[in-house]
Amino acid sequence: MRFSLHDILSSRPPPGGVVFDLVCFRNVLIYLGHEVQDLALRSVRRAMRHEGYLCLGEAEWVAPAIATTLSPLAHDTRIFRAY
Repeated sequence: MRFSLHDILSSRPPPGGVVFDLVCFRNVLIYLGHEVQDLALRSVRRAMRHEGYLCLGEAEWVAPAIATTLSPLAHDTRIFRAY
């Protein structure tokens, strides 16, 4: 297991060419405006591995702009799989 930091508002890829298998947000997006949420989610999605996972807090949801690249694992969860 390897951990890496990534500026979610940056258009640059994560340092060292890291591609994330799992990204967890817990009450991060709710503090951002809709446009910034969209920017953050696009950045994170680009940094995720194909078939990686995105876990969000209970009050968060994916923006429509990237919803086409993520599939919820279950209707009542905030866990998505990238494709």
